[in-house]
Amino acid sequence: MIEYGLSAREVLKEIAEVTRREFNDPRITCALADTDSLLGHSQNEYLQLNALVVRIGREVSHVGRPG
Repeated sequence: MIEYGLSAREVLKEIAEVTRREFNDPRITCALADTDSLLGHSQNEYLQLNALVVRIGREVSHVGRPG
């Protein structure tokens, strides 16, 4: 999305809306909030969005696994 001219905040907003509709998982909501906070203090939006995707991937991959 960034390649199409959207800012990281716009991308984050879109992800948040989809998350709210489809998943409604508090762990993902916390990851989004943390990333939103980091975007205000960081120099590299691309890096922060990549970190968010990895974090969400980890959270989702643990859903339904025992232990």
